[in-house]
Amino acid sequence: MITDQVVSIFALFGCGLVYLAAILRWSWCRQYPLAVRWGVAIVGVIALVVPVSGESLLILIRGFSGDFSVGTLLLCSISIASILFVGFDFKGVISLPNTRDRQLMLMVTVIMSLVLYPFALGWGAVDTYGWGYGNLGFALGLLLVCLAAWWARFYLTVIWLSLSVVAYQLRIYESNNVWDYLIDPFLMLYAMGYLVSCSVSKLMKLRVLNTA
Repeated sequence: MITDQVVSIFALFGCGLVYLAAILRWSWCRQYPLAVRWGVAIVGVIALVVPVSGESLLILIRGFSGDFSVGTLLLCSISIASILFVGFDFKGVISLPNTRDRQLMLMVTVIMSLVLYPFALGWGAVDTYGWGYGNLGFALGLLLVCLAAWWARFYLTVIWLSLSVVAYQLRIYESNNVWDYLIDPFLMLYAMGYLVSCSVSKLMKLRVLNTA
């Protein structure tokens, strides 16, 4: 059984991962040489862990945002890797997910969010959040989605669902509900914003083609 200290360490690591990804994105360092990107990352990590008034910024951030889902951590890890490790030759052993792979994961995220959050806020009589406490039908549904994604070679979705279930079984968070390992409100908002942006972009391109 994982101890409370390990749970706390993992939660802080997850928060650090998310905010490091945000620092790298918001600093626009992708346009600079690799050494500059690593410099920004190192400074960002130091800023997060160095104590301020007795507590590190990372602890204060966790108190504000709470723990992030495995889905959020996975996407942030990909974002960090795409910025810090671009140009490295991994000999084909490691490759970042393509756009279609990420889009499917975000589509599944939106669908899950529409299933979970409206009912969790009391908009219906169905307790979808309760499914996360070991509902057999919900578990089978996740398995079917995972198998379908594997068959279609959308491996990012397979990794996301698999890691979420493993993390839930190990109880690496304080929560004992699998929903909290799969998605969180930040991931939901990002997924919705990303898909809306992609849809608008495609519509604009079609409009330009039709008027050309």
